[in-house]
Amino acid sequence: MFSSNHIEWGKIGKGLLADYTAKAERIKELSISERKYKYQFMDTMTEIQCSGRLKLARFDRAYEYLKDKCGIRIGHMQEKLFLAIRIIFLPLMFESDLVSNIKHLSKLYGIKKIFNMFAALYPRREGKTVMTAIAAAIFMVSQPHGNVICYNLAKRQADGWMNQLLEYLNYFRNSEEFGWTEVDKTGKETYTIRAKATGTLNTANSYPCGLTDGKINTLKKKNLD
Repeated sequence: MFSSNHIEWGKIGKGLLADYTAKAERIKELSISERKYKYQFMDTMTEIQCSGRLKLARFDRAYEYLKDKCGIRIGHMQEKLFLAIRIIFLPLMFESDLVSNIKHLSKLYGIKKIFNMFAALYPRREGKTVMTAIAAAIFMVSQPHGNVICYNLAKRQADGWMNQLLEYLNYFRNSEEFGWTEVDKTGKETYTIRAKATGTLNTANSYPCGLTDGKINTLKKKNLD
């Protein structure tokens, strides 16, 4: 005859065995080594690339790296422009997880609305080119498939923007986390790197189009993979 408070050792044993099996499988999964070129296809890499919070944290670390490690000084108006640019990057980072993270982002940055584009009017010499180049460089070294395009009124401006971008990219070149290697360069229009933080090919394009009725003559894209 069994009492109402008897111990079901069989059920407990099965539960312990199931926990042990699950832990053993996880340890086995984490201990698997793959060739470097396969990293981007592994489940763990996919999780990293799909995590908006990790992407955002990496973006902010790259920004702090420029300021703290490289001594880049940002003015008040430039800071405001950069923060606005970061807001429009959020939908790209979080994708379908954006809505579920609105409260987190609001608490973190005190923002009330998130947009995927904005227009800003800045006086001359207020650092528009510099800040967009800095934001683009940070995006390229911190985001998976962090591709950027800059449209300019004239070729001189397009070339100048690309020069600025390369200047700020070079600050990251030897960074332990945000280092990168050059993959391809086409004049001053296209520059492709392989970002160490993400393992992806990230490309920047800078085009003149304001004086050509908005038409851009792009070269046929090379297969770099």
